[in-house]
Amino acid sequence: MSRILIVEDDVQLADALVDGLSEFNHVAEAVASGSEGIERLLSISYDIAILDWGLPELSGADICRNYRQKGGQALIIFLTGKK
Repeated sequence: MSRILIVEDDVQLADALVDGLSEFNHVAEAVASGSEGIERLLSISYDIAILDWGLPELSGADICRNYRQKGGQALIIFLTGKK
């Protein structure tokens, strides 16, 4: 079981990810903005963060950079709809 944070502004996609991961006994939660994502990552211990590349306020890349600079060690997976 892993504790997973999903930072995704597409609420339908975020809900589907939370539901799917929960079926495999992971503890998953989702937030919709970059600022809330970095706040959660820095204050709560997660095993994995799934970050959307294009988010309101802070991009997924900005969140990752900030998190790593502050010593964050969770695995990071990026999602993007870019072609």
